[in-house]
Amino acid sequence: METTVQKYNELQQFTWNQQKGLTHDAWRFYHKNGFLVVNHFVAEQTCQKLKKQAFKIAQDQQQQETVVFSTTHRQHDKSRYFMESANDIRCFYEELAVAKDGALTKQKQQAINKIGHALHRFDPVFKQFVEGNSIKQLISQLPLVSPKMIQSMVIFKQPYIGGEVGCHQDATFLYTEPSSVIGLWFALEDATVDNGCLHAIPGGHQQGLAMRYCNQNGEMQMVELQNIQWELNAAIPLEVKQGSLIILHGLLPHFSEQNYSSRSRLALTFHLIDTQCNYLADNWLQSV
Repeated sequence: METTVQKYNELQQFTWNQQKGLTHDAWRFYHKNGFLVVNHFVAEQTCQKLKKQAFKIAQDQQQQETVVFSTTHRQHDKSRYFMESANDIRCFYEELAVAKDGALTKQKQQAINKIGHALHRFDPVFKQFVEGNSIKQLISQLPLVSPKMIQSMVIFKQPYIGGEVGCHQDATFLYTEPSSVIGLWFALEDATVDNGCLHAIPGGHQQGLAMRYCNQNGEMQMVELQNIQWELNAAIPLEVKQGSLIILHGLLPHFSEQNYSSRSRLALTFHLIDTQCNYLADNWLQSV
């Protein structure tokens, strides 16, 4: 008997066409399910180039404090280093790679959780990637009237310690009225169940937005908008090969589990909004 995972693994496979981009069938799948997997979007050579640059940034980064990024404990919420990263390139570390005194217990390149949040603006290698013809064509096909890229990250998902990312919606953090954010998630390495691939709840974007992460009297807080009980047992793993792209609706509930394997799971992510929508001033990320 066909399982849900097998069914979606067959349905979600679309391929990027250099001349035509994505088909109408692909976009129908996206609007119905809230995500879309596109095979063979980024060449292996380009993936290697982006990975090499990410590790170089991690190695060369000089910072006075070691800021942990964790969606479980959210220590970074009170850090100016994090809150002001919209207009810079900054490194954040894995909780399991930082001692109580703030010292790293591993080499930088094995301790880093992610780099954010303006790679697309300030790093020449990532900027060149964003300005390539394929990305421009892809953005032109997104269901956004006036698209603007506002956030970029490399997420490392380190072997054994790559932290869990709890179930969330991107619109919680990048809120517009009406909601418009779309995520582009590029696999720089193979992503599997073993090393912490994305999991998504098909159709979950149709339930609306559950939470907002916003400034409340000078402090960032999670504010409940409606009580939504996500059916996590309905989530499916989005296992993809290196070079694949996953397009994520801003209201799609998705998550990834801790990487307990010996293989990392590097990914490059961009988030775009529609500038014809109202981007609220109490959002955490405020780029200039």
